[in-house]
Amino acid sequence: MADPFYISNILGLSLALSLLTGYIIHYFHVPKVTGYLILGVLLGPFGIELITHNDIDKLRFIYEVALGLIVFSIGGEFKISRFRKMGRRILTISFLEISFTFLFITLLVSCLGKPLSFALLLGIIGIATAPAATLLVLREFDSEGPVTSHILILVGINNLVCLILFRLIFPLTKIVDGSTVTFSFNQAFVLPFCEVVGSLIIGFCLGLIVILGENYLHKKAEVLTLIIATIVMGIEIGLFFHLSPLLINLTLGSAVANLSREYKSLIENIKIIDLPFYMIFFVLAGASLHLDLIPLVGKIGLGYIGGRIAGKLLGIYIGSRRVQAPESVSHYGGIGMLSQAGIAIGLCFMVAKEDPVNGPAITSTILFSVIIFEFLGPILLRWVIIKAGEVKLINIIYKKGPFSFREFIATRLRQIFGLFPREVTQEEGPLRVKHVMRTQVEKIPEDTPFDQILKIIEHSRYNQFPVISDKGNFIGLIAFQEIRDSLYDETIRHLIVAKDLAIPPKVTVTTDTTLDDALQRFTFKDVDFIPVVDKNEPEHLVGILTQRDVLAAFRKKE
Repeated sequence: MADPFYISNILGLSLALSLLTGYIIHYFHVPKVTGYLILGVLLGPFGIELITHNDIDKLRFIYEVALGLIVFSIGGEFKISRFRKMGRRILTISFLEISFTFLFITLLVSCLGKPLSFALLLGIIGIATAPAATLLVLREFDSEGPVTSHILILVGINNLVCLILFRLIFPLTKIVDGSTVTFSFNQAFVLPFCEVVGSLIIGFCLGLIVILGENYLHKKAEVLTLIIATIVMGIEIGLFFHLSPLLINLTLGSAVANLSREYKSLIENIKIIDLPFYMIFFVLAGASLHLDLIPLVGKIGLGYIGGRIAGKLLGIYIGSRRVQAPESVSHYGGIGMLSQAGIAIGLCFMVAKEDPVNGPAITSTILFSVIIFEFLGPILLRWVIIKAGEVKLINIIYKKGPFSFREFIATRLRQIFGLFPREVTQEEGPLRVKHVMRTQVEKIPEDTPFDQILKIIEHSRYNQFPVISDKGNFIGLIAFQEIRDSLYDETIRHLIVAKDLAIPPKVTVTTDTTLDDALQRFTFKDVDFIPVVDKNEPEHLVGILTQRDVLAAFRKKE
């Protein structure tokens, strides 16, 4: 039953049920990604069998395009300006996290009696972090802060390193375990190197095509179409020339992010159209999960899961402490990096196809671990970004509309026939600053030297920075535009500290201030950033409010 009409019905039903599932599961405080996965399990071979393994193969192209869009977005995090700001810090954290994960898995699996070639492959695959689940959870809750920014970059580096290491090491493991009888220098070293370099070059060239098209295509919809076309081209070129489609599209995303003048607006437009692809991606991922492997998993599977968790958590913790990253990154970053799915599954299937010695056992181990990580990972990531204070309250508790379904239909019919809609008697109450403010605030101590202030500014996404006293009291704000003239005055730079640059804010709000009132203050005072202070202790800073977040909250309510 894999005719086009049946496949179209599966697509339509999957999208409709995904929308419904996402709406329902939101009320259980669970990420929508988890809901899509559960839906896939229910519709798949271990559920009502509406989606069979044959259907999954027929829809594989949509799965690949969705994964291409995801890694394109992750590649966009590889901006040179961002690496220049985070510099050694992010590279050190990434190096330790990757090293600990690889070593823990490899050593544990080896100690449990498996050969070195087997342990090496599991160690490399364990580095990968699911970009799709991670990106969608962060986007769903509109998280913003140091944990979010670190996780996005670390996910990209993880998958880049994983893909490159796999391409370079896999041929050697086949020689070690005897699945390749004769040693070939070309097969062991030259071909893998060419695959990696070729993927990077193709991705960069496709990025140049997008940038060239951007100069001639004046409508964003046309540029967006070109981006999707290049992503699909990257997939097909990769498959045809035996390169890595994921590495190609990761490089494509990075090239466009660094060379495009309108990258931010392009990403915002991609977000408008990519949700159906992501829904199908996770429904198919859920339908592909092999639940029959759960009773069969042994000590190797448990060792892999334990080693991966320990490596991620310990690596990020030690790395963050070593480079003095924000405390929230060291405490929560590792927990937010546990999701694993598409890339790991793709690599284990490649092992199964080309390595009959290690393939079956590696496939069963990875598929079992994916069940665990893909269900728990998004839930833990949601907990992480909330615990770190990087999610607005409105994105956690706000639910649209007090209407019942019957009232919704009745209201729409009245509008269609031009009748005045009946008044809603149930009131939600006004939105307040506490629903929208950001609590993860970069505070500058009053005695911070000028050069250190510049480093903080480089790492921040804001243009204004609260200054606090030794007792934790709010002194004022440092505005980047106010200190630009000081950057080149070498005679006074070493004398300046934060309290010398702090100026009283034009306006403040409390957590109970209504958003209507806050929006008026933004307009009248001509600011886009307002400090939020405690109602009873005005000298105590509790958060920040941006005009962008206030406007987004009003749009959400509508």
